Amino acid sequence: MEDISNQNPVQPPASVEPDVIMADLSQSGVEIRPFRADLKVESDAQYCAFIDDFISARPDSLAKHLISFLDKQLPGTPMDRLGGELVSEAVRAYVASLIHHLGLVPLAIDAAHIVTRETVEDISNTALQHLIDMWGMGKKFRQWIISDRQRLLNEKEEMLSRKTQDGTQSMDVDIEPSMDETSYEYICNTIIRKVR
Repeated sequence: MEDISNQNPVQPPASVEPDVIMADLSQSGVEIRPFRADLKVESDAQYCAFIDDFISARPDSLAKHLISFLDKQLPGTPMDRLGGELVSEAVRAYVASLIHHLGLVPLAIDAAHIVTRETVEDISNTALQHLIDMWGMGKKFRQWIISDRQRLLNEKEEMLSRKTQDGTQSMDVDIEPSMDETSYEYICNTIIRKVR
């Protein structure tokens, strides 16, 4: 049994278009399922549970095993810890949304079963690569969340500074940063709420 986590990590592509992913998966023989069109009630519940487990990274779930495997495939950066668990959950929600809307939940579930057995020989490299690519897109999304929050904070600080310098500050203007769109909590909860 070969441990691929110690090999050279796969680099995420600059961008991955859904049409390219779908074409590659079709050529590799992966069954492509249209968005929720052919799901039975019992499998729909399994799919939803997998997506919920993926977003929340529920310990000892299949989704958590897949997340751990995907994390080992891409190099870690200091950015991976910024924002804490709330940003991590928003990133997982983003990746789960990609997997769901591309119809790849069955592939992700199969991959999760395979990585729990600590071998990836049973899954095509192309199919696994697409999951790794989506995880890489999630890492880029984390960077966007962090940089966008910083941009919002800078804009708010600049606006408050201008109001103070102009002497236009009135009693009804809140100059203290509050729980608004500049907080990780607001940004991430908005993302998570939209995905769920």
